[in-house]
Amino acid sequence: MNQLPEPLPDLDLSPKWQRALHFVVDGVFAYFFGVAFLWLLYGVAWPVDLDPLFEWLDSIHRRWLRLGFMLLYYLAAEAGFGTTVGKLLTGSAVCDADGRPATRRQMLVRTLCRLNPFDWMTFFDRDGKGFHDAFSKTYVIRRKSLKRGLAADG
Repeated sequence: MNQLPEPLPDLDLSPKWQRALHFVVDGVFAYFFGVAFLWLLYGVAWPVDLDPLFEWLDSIHRRWLRLGFMLLYYLAAEAGFGTTVGKLLTGSAVCDADGRPATRRQMLVRTLCRLNPFDWMTFFDRDGKGFHDAFSKTYVIRRKSLKRGLAADG
């Protein structure tokens, strides 16, 4: 299942091991993002007892809460800053087929595609391009390859 277009754009794509590292680092960071958010909600923002709310979330919707924080993390990081903590650590960035920074719409599509529970398995293909990359028409490249000059576009 080769998901890359022919011919492949002249981009310096991140290797599979970097993509795996992004997945692990961003997963850990998204978890701590969620814990910090809940701590702020529980400890600072609300002077009322939220124990019943947290017991309900813990017992029934733990997976949905984790998924929600993961999506919020990716959406805030990629659409807001154009990268994630994992990509910053490896010097990677998300771009379009021309090597320009991906649009916010592309980042939103990437984030929504992560709802597919099998998305992480799509990296085992020989090209290492995940479902969320293929569907959003984006690439993860080494940051030095990112084209900054958008003057020609208008």
